[in-house]
Amino acid sequence: MRDLYTDLKALKLPGMAKAYRELKEKPGVESLNFDERLTLLIEAELESKSSN
Repeated sequence: MRDLYTDLKALKLPGMAKAYRELKEKPGVESLNFDERLTLLIEAELESKSSN
């Protein structure tokens, strides 16, 4: 399986990459469904882009 963190960085999505790494470390994240996890990643990327 590919390293998603590295792929996100290569796609120039540093906010998503950082959020992905942080989510993997959070206890209980497995209780979130796919849409909830994806939403968190997208929100992190949008915030990252708006702060630059």
